[in-house]
Amino acid sequence: MIGNDAAGEIIDVGEAVRRFKVGDRVGPNTDTENITGQEVKRSCLTADEDGAPVDYLVFDERKVAKLPDHLEWTEAAVIPCAGVTA
Repeated sequence: MIGNDAAGEIIDVGEAVRRFKVGDRVGPNTDTENITGQEVKRSCLTADEDGAPVDYLVFDERKVAKLPDHLEWTEAAVIPCAGVTA
């Protein structure tokens, strides 16, 4: 499924997750190795992961970034892809 702009609220976390908690507003970071320097498989939401127009997405915590609380969901959704590119 295509679609790269996304924003959402965390509804559950795995035992090993330390950076986020239920209720955090987040968006996918599809180019993590350029930001964290960590070895993370390069991907985008239209390649090896589900696209954004779904009810639920699952991400490694290294591929998610917190979003500002003051933004509307539609504004926040463009930050991880178009906003970072700009």
